[in-house]
Amino acid sequence: MVSVDVERCKLVAGAVKKLRPASVTPIEVQFPESSETEALLYFYITAICHQTRKLANKKENLMGWEFLKNRFVNLAHTEPSFFTPSNLAHANIKEVKAKLAKLFSVDGCLMLTRPLERARFLVDCARVLDRNHGGSILNLLNESEGKTESLYSLLSICEAYKDPLRKKVGVLIRCLCKAKLLNLVDPENFKPIVDYHIMRVMLRTGCVNVENPQLLDKLRGFRKVSDDTEFRVASQLALKIIAKASDKTLFEIDDLFWALGRSCCFYKATLCSQGNCAKTPCTFAVMFNLKRHKRCVLQKVCLAATDEKRRMLKEPNVNTSNY
Repeated sequence: MVSVDVERCKLVAGAVKKLRPASVTPIEVQFPESSETEALLYFYITAICHQTRKLANKKENLMGWEFLKNRFVNLAHTEPSFFTPSNLAHANIKEVKAKLAKLFSVDGCLMLTRPLERARFLVDCARVLDRNHGGSILNLLNESEGKTESLYSLLSICEAYKDPLRKKVGVLIRCLCKAKLLNLVDPENFKPIVDYHIMRVMLRTGCVNVENPQLLDKLRGFRKVSDDTEFRVASQLALKIIAKASDKTLFEIDDLFWALGRSCCFYKATLCSQGNCAKTPCTFAVMFNLKRHKRCVLQKVCLAATDEKRRMLKEPNVNTSNY
């Protein structure tokens, strides 16, 4: 039902091969005072960063990850004890929910969906650290010895990190490596990070194809589907092929297609059809230091650039906390 077009992946790889990431990207938390606190913030933010399409503060031009990061960093400055695992592990989940509601409300409107679930994830994460790792995320990282499978195993004990395809763990590893808080000794065992932005780009470019006409209609109409595992597995395979063919790391490839889907190939609008990106500034342009960005970098190799039906494809619509 869902397949990978290897030759299309290689064409896409050729189009992105010469791109180089900027030295500083929007995903980095600027909190240098304490390595423990910085790593802890990444741990918590990643745990609750899923399905954030509605999470936006237009007044401050903060969307999704940036909104989460901004509020958590501010809270770490003003109320650092909140994040201490020994404290948060024993917190009342409803009180944590109320804290999240206050942090992520704009003009009285709560922008964060499912706050009780996210509060439960935060408390559970703190409990795992408090119970198993002496209340320290750095202890957990040291226990892993920088081994990918060990990190997957240690973190999957947390409810928020149970995804068998390891999206959130992958994001956390990527962030910690970029912040030089983790040295991954076996990057060859790292699983590509697949979220809804990446699935959407893979479908529109033609790197991933769907044979079932009824399922294609559901994707175009963004109607609910029962499962997205096939899409995610196919996207992981496509990313591996693109990474190898472009001589880029999986970290670079994940950043590239996440940023592209977040700004240039958004679910509502596309750069190739409208001449502008969904985000200002464009996340992709910032992350890859592009001064001129009037055309999508995949314009010549993407099927959706000339096929409106392909351009209407969106990621599978499922309720999930995995991404």
